[in-house]
Amino acid sequence: MTSTGSNQAILPLSKERCLELLATESVGRIGFVSSEGVEIFPLGYRLGVGPRLFLGTQAWGIIGQLAESGARCSFEVDHHGTTERQGWSVLMRGVLSRLDPAGAAAYAELVSPVDPWPGYRDAKPVQFVPQSFSGRSVSPRP
Repeated sequence: MTSTGSNQAILPLSKERCLELLATESVGRIGFVSSEGVEIFPLGYRLGVGPRLFLGTQAWGIIGQLAESGARCSFEVDHHGTTERQGWSVLMRGVLSRLDPAGAAAYAELVSPVDPWPGYRDAKPVQFVPQSFSGRSVSPRP
């Protein structure tokens, strides 16, 4: 346990707990390095088997271009309660790509389709396959 210097504690999250929390949200942020520097964009996602995240994006946009090239990226999802002073954050590092056969099969099994955010009408699914997970939660001390 790590102290925040107040009545709160910061706790690490296991990979299993990270996956449980990822299943409760639908919007995260993808991060990558471009010629302009570090870029971070919000995107809608769905957690699928593998595990892998499915994102909806435009093929001609920057995220679609990254997927086309199999780019290494980070993806972060968090949740916080302003009145409870608690929350969590999950950070993954991995590869963004077009759907391969395993990805297409996992995408077909999704209970809810990806809701592209922002809502592009011509959005196509791409996949983010995490290679590492780190997560932390902040909560009041007991």
